Amino acid sequence: MARTIDYRPTVAFLVVVLAILVACGTASYPDLAPKVAPGSSITTPATALPRQQEWDNLVAEAKKEGNVIIVSAVSSGVRDGLSRAFQEKYGVGLEFVSGRTEESTAKVLAERRAGLYLRDAWIGGGSSDAALGAADALEPIEPVLLLPEILDKKAWWGNELLWNSPDHLRVLFLASPLRPLTINTELVRIEEIKSFRDLLQPKWKGKITFFDPTGSGGGINIFFMLADSDLGTEYLRKLGEQEIAITRDVRMMTEWVARGKYPIGVGIARDSQRAFEQAGAPIKAITPVEGTIIGAGSGGVAILKKAPHPRASRLFVNWLLSKEGQTLASKLWGAQTAREDVPTSALDPDVLRESGAKYMPVFGVEYDSKVEHYQKTARDLWGYLMK
Repeated sequence: MARTIDYRPTVAFLVVVLAILVACGTASYPDLAPKVAPGSSITTPATALPRQQEWDNLVAEAKKEGNVIIVSAVSSGVRDGLSRAFQEKYGVGLEFVSGRTEESTAKVLAERRAGLYLRDAWIGGGSSDAALGAADALEPIEPVLLLPEILDKKAWWGNELLWNSPDHLRVLFLASPLRPLTINTELVRIEEIKSFRDLLQPKWKGKITFFDPTGSGGGINIFFMLADSDLGTEYLRKLGEQEIAITRDVRMMTEWVARGKYPIGVGIARDSQRAFEQAGAPIKAITPVEGTIIGAGSGGVAILKKAPHPRASRLFVNWLLSKEGQTLASKLWGAQTAREDVPTSALDPDVLRESGAKYMPVFGVEYDSKVEHYQKTARDLWGYLMK
């Protein structure tokens, strides 16, 4: 005779289950659960699913702190857009301390040496926040990331968060190609500059401006690409002989190209160029046959150690790296973000990654290991051109 198994739970079993539920809490976490469309799936480690109470506590404590003080050289449009959106969503303000990247970095480090911890977070490029990391001024970001949509590796280009350091202190959230040359279309025909070698033609002598490659930004990134390529430092020496105008003022540099004072610009930041394009300036970014770089520009974020508003800082970073935050960031910077689920239809095709294309990354450990060498090379080759 076959045995009959009674699957009805015993009273003792129900008591145990009830005790577990009481001990663990039965709240659901709709705000933190991954959003999955019918028929699709998402892979998220179980440890990445924070309790709703933990998130609610973070939001509540951030509101009490009321503010995040961010050091950054981003444009006023970016600052205003981020501030307005974050304030509306969480009731927490963003205060930006602006200035040139190198000067801001030096100021923060000087404050900290004096025992003053006045800033919470940093938004900027790789070499600037690398200096902060080297000075042990940054808090690891990875442990403060709570949202499953951030921790899901499939959401990111290359199936990984773009850590800009092996110790995961800094995250890059933009990953957009930079067309290295900007021309005044009324004075330069696109077909005239097919290769970087074309810049050595006699007719362009005294007609080229180059963003300072001894600091951070597009100048050192393009210099890095050229020096590390088949063109090498001999090409760069000859380019210097073209009497290039070197500047650290990106807005003035863009205006020079727009007005035709220097009809060719090398290493102009995309957000500066975009502002002039929107105003109707006759400028266009182009890529020579040697290719281009892919970078984050000013799209990196870090949290400073001993931040005066630690909970608000953590809330801001989680929001910024979410799909919502990155959708706004893409719009404000006019660049493609590292998140693969952010719409790109409104972006200029020039700033979009192409499937299968090869780019020289100007971020990460390998870049950081070489960048100081190439900054010194730039000083050695072009020091006589720098005022």
